[in-house]
Amino acid sequence: MKLFKNSYTSFYTTLSKKLYTIPLKSNFFVPQGVCAIDDTILVSCYDRKKINNSVLFIFSKNEEKMVFLDGKMHCGGISYHKKTNSLFVTGYGIDDKSFVNKYDASYILNLKNLSTVFVDKVFPVDLNCELYSTAAKHSSPSFLTIYDDYLYVGNFVEQSYIDKYSPIIKKYKILSTGNLSTKYEIINNPFSNTQGLCVLDYKGVTYYIFSRSFGRSSNSIINICRLVDNKFDVLNTVVFPSMLEQINTYSGNLITIFESSAACFKRTAISKNDGVYLINFSKLLKCNDNLKSFVKGSTLFSNSKKVDLEGKSGQN
Repeated sequence: MKLFKNSYTSFYTTLSKKLYTIPLKSNFFVPQGVCAIDDTILVSCYDRKKINNSVLFIFSKNEEKMVFLDGKMHCGGISYHKKTNSLFVTGYGIDDKSFVNKYDASYILNLKNLSTVFVDKVFPVDLNCELYSTAAKHSSPSFLTIYDDYLYVGNFVEQSYIDKYSPIIKKYKILSTGNLSTKYEIINNPFSNTQGLCVLDYKGVTYYIFSRSFGRSSNSIINICRLVDNKFDVLNTVVFPSMLEQINTYSGNLITIFESSAACFKRTAISKNDGVYLINFSKLLKCNDNLKSFVKGSTLFSNSKKVDLEGKSGQN
């Protein structure tokens, strides 16, 4: 079975630079989210065995530390809102209740190593809504991003469910208090297997960048889009190594992480990437390591899965 392990050569040769190695303290910690607060980078991880609380790794030029979140929830995407100095984290608990937590960013950055972070505000977020047929198992928030004082939060729906359950994105206004407005806008997400979304203004154009993962035995992909009339128009689709997680903006470029850094996945993932990686967006936008360049019908994805590369039912 051919997996095109070298199909993402550009990731290693021209697109990426490793900024930090994630020093996982437990064999069961699994990286999920990444964001930047100025020059400081944060990575969220949950404990797969639910022995330890979820954690944040904090990387800066002067120090590296780990702090515990106040719960064993499956934390996901993270994002920082500068105006209110707030860090938002998605998650769902052992009781399957889903939410977005808000933390005071200064409080987090000033904590000592191995301290515990206490949540400032909890916002229940259910992505099961009347406009789309989304089953309860797909209704928990998985990824989020912040752009222009709005928080975008969405759910992960596997490729095998994409024809039955529609992934959605809810767009909330972030108020001056740091709270989320009770009103929201719904945007249809045409992509299955979404692990991350970020929004980047580059040379006068606003780009929406989706990171998507298809498991440890398949390559990941990045969809670079524009939002036109509330629909995503795909501009480029780029091959990335397996187990790609959140992607976020950083100093005019992008940063990302991979689940393959977790000890429980290292032996079976077709690629192993254990750090925080800086991605050159200008080169990514022009990258030719895209899926359209491969032979139609190739087994780029394991088990010859049919993968909708550019959106459900051909919607761009």
